[in-house]
Amino acid sequence: MMTMPRPRVATSLALALLLTSFAAPARAAELRPAWIPGQAARYEIWALRQRQQEMSFGGDSQRFDMSMETTGEVTWEVESVSGDGSVQATMTFDWLRAEVTGPDGERIVLDSREGGADSQPLRAIAGTPLDVAVDADGSIASVRGAEAMRRQVDAATLVPSDVDLVYNASHLAAVSGSPAEAREGDRWSAALMTDHELGAMHYDMSYRLAEVGEIAGIGVATINAEGRMDLEVDLSDMPEGAPPMDVRLRDATSRSQIIVDLSRHEVVGRNNMESSRIEIVIDLGGQRMTQTMSEQNHSQVLRIWEQ
Repeated sequence: MMTMPRPRVATSLALALLLTSFAAPARAAELRPAWIPGQAARYEIWALRQRQQEMSFGGDSQRFDMSMETTGEVTWEVESVSGDGSVQATMTFDWLRAEVTGPDGERIVLDSREGGADSQPLRAIAGTPLDVAVDADGSIASVRGAEAMRRQVDAATLVPSDVDLVYNASHLAAVSGSPAEAREGDRWSAALMTDHELGAMHYDMSYRLAEVGEIAGIGVATINAEGRMDLEVDLSDMPEGAPPMDVRLRDATSRSQIIVDLSRHEVVGRNNMESSRIEIVIDLGGQRMTQTMSEQNHSQVLRIWEQ
């Protein structure tokens, strides 16, 4: 290991600055949603989902790659605030655009702002207000109103489930599980969940207040988060007589950085990185088929307007 040479003389001023930096108290921040009725913000959202799927059987293997890039805008508006600090808010997807690239390289673009039957699910999602209940600590208690989306499509699976909408709402204006007051270095945890084609994905999130400072004269807090992921497998929809299947989640990580506007107690931006690998082994009467799904998800949220 390379070492740096020691200075010959430490001046009294340098020593004083060094001691001051070590003695500086950790700065505090109020992270819970101390909102007022009528407070509103609009967020620009972006997400890129990439999946590599490989199947091997009898010495042969095939690989399929696909990706989906989603962009859009979401408006968040506070409707009412209770005495205990809980909030009723409205979340509306203003518009959505999805670009899907299949295994053969074919690209499909869907946009809620345009016509066409293929874009109907996005049009059903966009413009439909959702009622969001937010607990005092910023956790999303529930999201209601998705039935209005489902009535506009042929199959309910074409729009997000209630579980997924709660997960989406958890990544907008509030930070889940926030303490009443936090100091730099403080940690807290929260549980999140999304639906998954194989069941449900659970997230045991650990948050850390990394820094309290200012940007353009506005107080901000930077929060780093890491999540332990666990796949709850549900094979109840498998047809009767289906071969035995063993599903295991490997190498799953989730990391986020969140910036909070302390003057409004709401999130300014988020950057999320997630990766996972799922191995599925199917027993075909003495022979095994192995399917591996590797997935990388990168998403960002940025506040572009506030009121």
